[in-house]
Amino acid sequence: MKFMDACMSGDALLEEIEDYVDEWHEGDSDEELHEYLGMTEEEYTIWVENDAALKTIFHARKVGVPIEKFISEDRGQSLVARSASAKEAEQIKEWLHRTGRI
Repeated sequence: MKFMDACMSGDALLEEIEDYVDEWHEGDSDEELHEYLGMTEEEYTIWVENDAALKTIFHARKVGVPIEKFISEDRGQSLVARSASAKEAEQIKEWLHRTGRI
Protein backbone atom coordinates (compact mmCIF):
# COMPACT_ATOMS: atom_id res chain seq x y z
CA MET A 1 0.00 0.00 0.00
CA LYS A 2 1.28 3.47 -0.88
CA PHE A 3 2.10 5.83 1.98
CA MET A 4 -0.66 8.33 1.23
CA ASP A 5 -3.25 5.56 0.87
CA ALA A 6 -2.08 3.97 4.12
CA CYS A 7 -2.46 7.33 5.89
CA MET A 8 -5.91 7.89 4.42
CA SER A 9 -7.06 4.46 5.61
CA GLY A 10 -5.50 4.90 9.04
CA ASP A 11 -2.90 2.18 8.50
CA ALA A 12 0.07 4.59 8.73
CA LEU A 13 0.93 7.80 10.49
CA LEU A 14 2.36 10.85 8.74
CA GLU A 15 5.48 10.45 10.88
CA GLU A 16 6.17 7.12 9.13
CA ILE A 17 7.01 8.71 5.78
CA GLU A 18 10.74 8.25 6.30
CA ASP A 19 10.18 4.50 6.74
CA TYR A 20 8.56 4.42 3.30
CA VAL A 21 11.40 6.47 1.82
CA ASP A 22 13.90 4.02 3.34
CA GLU A 23 11.95 1.08 1.88
CA TRP A 24 12.09 2.72 -1.55
CA HIS A 25 15.86 3.26 -1.28
CA GLU A 26 16.44 -0.31 -0.12
CA GLY A 27 14.06 -1.91 -2.63
CA ASP A 28 14.13 -2.36 -6.36
CA SER A 29 11.04 -0.40 -7.34
CA ASP A 30 10.91 1.02 -10.85
CA GLU A 31 8.63 3.79 -9.59
CA GLU A 32 9.72 7.35 -8.93
CA LEU A 33 9.71 8.15 -5.21
CA HIS A 34 6.61 10.34 -5.48
CA GLU A 35 4.76 7.45 -7.14
CA TYR A 36 5.98 5.00 -4.51
CA LEU A 37 4.67 7.31 -1.79
CA GLY A 38 1.38 7.78 -3.66
CA MET A 39 1.90 11.53 -4.10
CA THR A 40 1.32 13.68 -7.13
CA GLU A 41 4.36 15.48 -8.50
CA GLU A 42 3.02 18.73 -7.03
CA GLU A 43 2.53 17.20 -3.57
CA TYR A 44 5.99 15.66 -3.68
CA THR A 45 7.64 18.93 -4.77
CA ILE A 46 5.99 20.84 -1.95
CA TRP A 47 6.93 18.16 0.59
CA VAL A 48 10.57 18.12 -0.56
CA GLU A 49 10.74 21.91 -0.40
CA ASN A 50 9.13 22.03 3.04
CA ASP A 51 8.54 18.82 4.98
CA ALA A 52 6.26 20.69 7.41
CA ALA A 53 3.73 20.83 4.56
CA LEU A 54 2.93 17.12 4.83
CA LYS A 55 -0.02 17.69 7.18
CA THR A 56 -1.50 20.22 4.77
CA ILE A 57 -0.91 17.94 1.77
CA PHE A 58 -2.76 15.18 3.60
CA HIS A 59 -5.59 17.52 4.58
CA ALA A 60 -5.96 18.84 1.01
CA ARG A 61 -6.18 15.30 -0.25
CA LYS A 62 -8.70 14.42 2.46
CA VAL A 63 -11.01 17.24 1.33
CA GLY A 64 -10.39 16.44 -2.35
CA VAL A 65 -8.62 19.63 -3.42
CA PRO A 66 -5.31 19.65 -5.37
CA ILE A 67 -2.55 20.93 -3.10
CA GLU A 68 -1.55 23.95 -5.21
CA LYS A 69 -5.18 25.10 -5.38
CA PHE A 70 -5.65 24.42 -1.66
CA ILE A 71 -2.62 26.52 -0.72
CA SER A 72 -3.51 29.39 -3.04
CA GLU A 73 -7.16 29.49 -2.01
CA ASP A 74 -6.49 29.71 1.70
CA ARG A 75 -3.34 31.82 1.16
CA GLY A 76 -1.24 29.30 3.09
CA GLN A 77 -3.22 29.60 6.31
CA SER A 78 -3.57 25.82 6.62
CA LEU A 79 0.18 25.35 6.41
CA VAL A 80 0.75 28.01 9.05
CA ALA A 81 -2.04 26.68 11.29
CA ARG A 82 -0.54 23.19 11.24
CA SER A 83 2.89 24.45 12.28
CA ALA A 84 4.46 22.89 15.33
CA SER A 85 5.75 26.23 16.65
CA ALA A 86 5.68 29.97 16.06
CA LYS A 87 9.16 29.74 14.53
CA GLU A 88 8.02 27.04 12.10
CA ALA A 89 4.95 29.14 11.22
CA GLU A 90 7.16 32.11 10.38
CA GLN A 91 9.47 29.92 8.27
CA ILE A 92 6.47 28.55 6.38
CA LYS A 93 5.12 32.05 5.69
CA GLU A 94 8.53 33.11 4.38
CA TRP A 95 8.76 29.97 2.20
CA LEU A 96 5.27 30.55 0.76
CA HIS A 97 6.21 34.12 -0.19
CA ARG A 98 9.65 33.15 -1.53
CA THR A 99 8.20 30.42 -3.75
CA GLY A 100 5.37 32.66 -5.00
CA ARG A 101 2.65 30.44 -3.58
CA ILE A 102 1.02 33.38 -1.79
